[in-house]
Amino acid sequence: MKTFHENLIKVWTENYLINNNGGGRVLVECLKMMRDQQYTDLDSIHQKSAHLEHTIYDAYAFCQMRCLIASSDVLRFTVDVGCDPYSDRQIALNNAALSDLPAPFTALFRPEAGRGANSDGHLEWDKKIMAFVYDGTGMQVDPISIPLEVGTTLASRTLVHVYQDRGVARWPYGSDKIHVFLNRYELETFGHVRSWPKGKAYPKNLSPKPPDDPDALPAMPRSGRKFSFAADRVAQLRRPST
Repeated sequence: MKTFHENLIKVWTENYLINNNGGGRVLVECLKMMRDQQYTDLDSIHQKSAHLEHTIYDAYAFCQMRCLIASSDVLRFTVDVGCDPYSDRQIALNNAALSDLPAPFTALFRPEAGRGANSDGHLEWDKKIMAFVYDGTGMQVDPISIPLEVGTTLASRTLVHVYQDRGVARWPYGSDKIHVFLNRYELETFGHVRSWPKGKAYPKNLSPKPPDDPDALPAMPRSGRKFSFAADRVAQLRRPST
């Protein structure tokens, strides 16, 4: 049985293919690049077990996330953990690793069971921090809590967390960093994020590390580089729930 986010992405993908001439070619190009491991940030957004194939629906959700990043509708930063995550069964070991996060971050690994599971826990911070748009510009973000996803996950789940939960923190297998994605528009709408004054240095105590993949975008194959691909999803992102 498919999860809510898988069913939602299936509908979005099929609508995109119906309504966009040439959309299938864009998705197939993206899918080939995913299968060939040509994206340096693939695992931070979408990570499947080795025996599972990427699908056209995975490609759609992955490209949507990258388009939102490239259009600066998603804020990002990374948090050093110091080690790769353990399996879901190793709850104590994962929590031990997360217990040593740099201030002001705290996290709890508490994976929910079953296909309908919402998350693997949460990441939160109790002081204002800096997050970054695609061009490296910093923005100040108030203390919030967001879902944590550890190990494998689907791009559809990452995308839906960004829409529904203000963001998501991803700690993929093989990474010693947590990759954070935040819904800039919703946070701005409710006053939780603001621009940093131009020319003013970012304070060290508010500055997590920007993502270390500045060459990873543009997100799309050459035929989709105008980022119009994500226009419908960007419009939906800008209708936050009250």
